[in-house]
Amino acid sequence: MKDWIIPANPRVFDIDAALAANQGLLDWRVKNVSEGDIVYIYKSRPDSCIRYMMEVVNANVPVSERLEQHRFWFDQENEARGDTQRARLSLVDVFDPNLFPLSALRQHGIKGNIQSKRECPPETQEYLIEKFRQ
Repeated sequence: MKDWIIPANPRVFDIDAALAANQGLLDWRVKNVSEGDIVYIYKSRPDSCIRYMMEVVNANVPVSERLEQHRFWFDQENEARGDTQRARLSLVDVFDPNLFPLSALRQHGIKGNIQSKRECPPETQEYLIEKFRQ
């Protein structure tokens, strides 16, 4: 099992509404993940923080079984690329926006901006687990 950090842009997709409408489930365009992996979702500006902890419950959701999420996309062209592989993520926890801001993540192993999926560095993983248990 691996831990990942993936970005969510609130100007492109309303992740909060999608999670609420689908009882904490998301079908996310993400490749090369396995069931049981943990995915931390980093909300980009204006939030700029890790907001959600999710678990991969299905690494390759068939098109016929995907959740209805098109209404949460502000960028319909982006959603139109719907034939790509998607993983089903299940919500584990929601974090306070002040708990894991980008500034703190940079002090604990994150380099650069979070613009695409990346494996969670060990230093960051330790920091997230330590703060999560407090």
